[in-house]
Amino acid sequence: MKNKHFSAFNNYGHFQMSLYIPERLRIDYKSFLKGRLEFRVLKDPKSKFLITLVHFLENGLIYELPFDPQLNDYSDSLTAEDLSIIIFNSTKMDIMDEKELKIPPELLESWNLIWEKSNEFESIEYSREYLEWLNTLYSYDIDTLFEKSEFVCLI
Repeated sequence: MKNKHFSAFNNYGHFQMSLYIPERLRIDYKSFLKGRLEFRVLKDPKSKFLITLVHFLENGLIYELPFDPQLNDYSDSLTAEDLSIIIFNSTKMDIMDEKELKIPPELLESWNLIWEKSNEFESIEYSREYLEWLNTLYSYDIDTLFEKSEFVCLI
């Protein structure tokens, strides 16, 4: 777990995923989003938390998409259908490419189940526990996490 990213709902009700890619990786930014995307989720043993993994099949990179539902209103999730992916050159902070797509229903279903469960807990307590769980994942490399995760969909 080392790729830099940021995710949140933007002002248009889209779920936004911003990826910061260092210039030294020498990736063709323009072809980055042209290939297919594989979405997987990794859940904790109690299915209280999850992290989404996005595999960019064109270049083999895998990005983690942490999901703390307490950071956004549950009502946001019910209307959100779009995912905006923005690729930044992290050296120059330029936008290199972007793509908008519909969030696959299978992925929304996984997120909504976690969202519903999170409502049973105090938001501060849930967020703290989620962060602790995420920190336990740092002892694994991304390939191991990917192998342990559950396939959701391919688009």
